[in-house]
Parts: sequence; structure tokens; C-alpha cells
Amino acid sequence: MIIPNINVTTISFDHNNGLIVGYMTDKAKLMGFNLTNKETVDLKAPNIGKTAIEYVQQNPAKGTEFTFATLDKDIYMTKNTGSTWTEIVDKGVANGITK
Repeated sequence: MIIPNINVTTISFDHNNGLIVGYMTDKAKLMGFNLTNKETVDLKAPNIGKTAIEYVQQNPAKGTEFTFATLDKDIYMTKNTGSTWTEIVDKGVANGITK
């Protein structure tokens, strides 16, 4: 077991051949995991309540940009490594688009 005692909900590679891990405690969280030295670093994530992160990805062109999707069909994006997040889809509907 690489990362013991956490409930992993998603995992992907970052641009440094490490991992970006979405997991649950009392709320959804994100962490970076260095595969070489096994060190972890908490990544800032917005408070999304009790739903889990089911997908996370780093922008291949800009390492400070990340996007994740939740089980509730919400999608969040950051351009500054998690200092601020923007919800771009709410319950499956793109923000700013009206029917």
C-alpha cells in the first residue's frame, strides 16, 4: 500500500511524475504524493461538503492549473495551485448558461 489509511476516490499523475490524490476524511481533500521519496503535501481544495472528488487532472500546458469533478456532477477549476477555485459546472449545468 503506497498511501495507507485513507479512502482514495481518484488518482492521476502530475507533471513531476508524482500523483495527485483525491480522498475522503470528514470532507473531500486533495494531496500531492512524491513517488520517489514517498512525501505527501496537502493541496488546497474548496469546501464541497460531503461529496467525493471522482476525477482530478493537472493542465498539461500550465502546471498551476487543476480541474476536478465531484460525484454530484460539479466541476471546479483553479489557475493558481488551489489558492482560489471557481465552480464552472453546478450539478451538471455549466455556470453562466441559461436554458
